[in-house]
Amino acid sequence: MFKNKHFLMNEAGEGEGSGTDLQAELDAAREALRKANAEAAERRKALADMRSQYEGIDAEEYRKLKESQMTSEEKEAQKRAEWDKRIKEAEEKAKQYATKYEYAMVDERLTAAFASAKAIDAADCVSLTRGRCGIDEDGVFVKGDDGLPMTVDGKRISFADFAKDYLSKKPHLAQAGAAGAGSVGGKPSGAGKVITRAEFNAMSQQARIDASKDIRAGKLQIIDK
Repeated sequence: MFKNKHFLMNEAGEGEGSGTDLQAELDAAREALRKANAEAAERRKALADMRSQYEGIDAEEYRKLKESQMTSEEKEAQKRAEWDKRIKEAEEKAKQYATKYEYAMVDERLTAAFASAKAIDAADCVSLTRGRCGIDEDGVFVKGDDGLPMTVDGKRISFADFAKDYLSKKPHLAQAGAAGAGSVGGKPSGAGKVITRAEFNAMSQQARIDASKDIRAGKLQIIDK
């Protein structure tokens, strides 16, 4: 009898212990569920707050607005590119006009100088010497070998003096009787070969160049006849 009572007590004790563990698990599950519900409630609240910020905004209108903004920026960029192109073209035209103006100024001075110096063809002389001239803030000038204005006694050489000097070195380009053209008038000086101006003018370009060399060397004279 005592043995049976002891057995029952053991069974009752073991049963009470198992119930305590089960209660703990239930409590832990309830706490986890409570936390999960609380986190879900916080997320729902955050989502509701976010929706309230965009309340009244039409998604399609927003998309069109963004597209319109991008289009405006593209148009603005295109306008800037067009203006940049126009500015560049204007600058290029300005350079071209400046070059044409420089050539016109140089040609005018050279033409007058060679005509005064009695060149056979002033236009030809201008074409041959245009590259020897330049322009700066003080006007057109004759260049020296260094590209700077050619000077004599500290002063810029005049176009008239330049033309005379040029023709003296290339007498085949000068008219009869021009200063430094190799002519001695109607009479030979007795030194070297003598030809008439008509004979000289009838020569080919290369022959006149060779004759000019002979004139400078004193081997040839040109007379007017």
